[in-house]
Amino acid sequence: MNLIEDVRFGLRSMAKNPGFTAIAITALALGIGVNAVVFAIVDAVLLKGIPFVGDNVLYLSTRNDARPNANDNRVSFPDFRDWSTQAKSFEGMALYDANQMNVSDKSGVPTRFNVATITPNTFTLIGQRPVIGRDFTAADGKPGAPLVAILGDRIWTERYGRNPAVLGSIIRINSVPATIVGVMRPEFRFPDDADL
Repeated sequence: MNLIEDVRFGLRSMAKNPGFTAIAITALALGIGVNAVVFAIVDAVLLKGIPFVGDNVLYLSTRNDARPNANDNRVSFPDFRDWSTQAKSFEGMALYDANQMNVSDKSGVPTRFNVATITPNTFTLIGQRPVIGRDFTAADGKPGAPLVAILGDRIWTERYGRNPAVLGSIIRINSVPATIVGVMRPEFRFPDDADL
């Protein structure tokens, strides 16, 4: 019974102050509209843009309290190795680092691309495979192993004309030779908008 009386009181108050009512309804509508737009953008850009299978992905980083304004939230490889060996709640863990690097080959001038360095299990964990060639193997991640690379579709299309014969070719990433072993599907630019 109190609820009905509260609703009646609210409606009477709103009728007595039409200006305040209009401002309150406008503010609510703007707030709801802004939240809907922000959610739509986050959903389209961050959530649907992520190429993962399922929702079981967690992003971990570190924070240095001695440098509170620093933007560096990277994880060292020894920390990652410790986390990986001690974690009991995860199916697996992967590590990546993204930078811009020069890519060159015998056919053209060096060009800067977004390059991600990842652990060999990264694509397996997120349920992705190259469309041609092979994925990284555990042997590729061993110290001293020859450097191998998987091209993104954009670099494969723009630089190599979608030629599948590029597999096995040697390119140079910041002057270090690497063998191309695969090509990812179109629109796959994980992590951090990577081309390679």
